[in-house]
Amino acid sequence: MLYTEIKRLQGEIKELTNLGVINPVWIRNIHIFERFHELKEQKVCNYCCYEFIAEEEGISFSSVKQIVKKLSE
Repeated sequence: MLYTEIKRLQGEIKELTNLGVINPVWIRNIHIFERFHELKEQKVCNYCCYEFIAEEEGISFSSVKQIVKKLSE
């Protein structure tokens, strides 16, 4: 799973983000993926999770869905 690999390197990603080498979107995507799974643990439906996170982050429903799908691979 891509999330597992990214999470393992999260410290390095944050450091490289601070240096301007890595796009800060990676940190946001990790947060979105983790938030999705927090909501799923609360028995929230997928559609509602996507909508809620999209509203929180100020991005589209489809972007949230794509991020979750990509990090699940």
